[in-house]
Amino acid sequence: MPKPTRQTRQRAAIRETLLQHNNPLNPKQIHRLASESHPNLGIATVYRNLSKMLEDGEIESVHLPGQMPHYTYPRQKKHALLFCSESKEVQVLDTEEINIELPDIPDHFECDGYEVVLHGRLKKAITAK
Repeated sequence: MPKPTRQTRQRAAIRETLLQHNNPLNPKQIHRLASESHPNLGIATVYRNLSKMLEDGEIESVHLPGQMPHYTYPRQKKHALLFCSESKEVQVLDTEEINIELPDIPDHFECDGYEVVLHGRLKKAITAK
């Protein structure tokens, strides 16, 4: 039987940060935001807790080529991701309107899902130049 996960103030701060921000966050962003209310929170603690939360199925990771993993709570409905090439920010585009025609999948492959990532620049990143 797996050992129960200890509920700590640090883990609560990480959870609260993920809940307050609807978009996937990378560990450095989580650390910066959670440190506002928990100044003694270390980056190693953030990584350790994210790893355990991921292992427990509490959160999911989002992988984008060339970027560190981002973390978020699992979503029930379909969504796409918006990736800003300037700020490296990731945002969720919740929508039921994603209609993509997939190619024929070979019989020897069972598809479990797909991700849609729209690459571009957020207006705030463009105007910040």
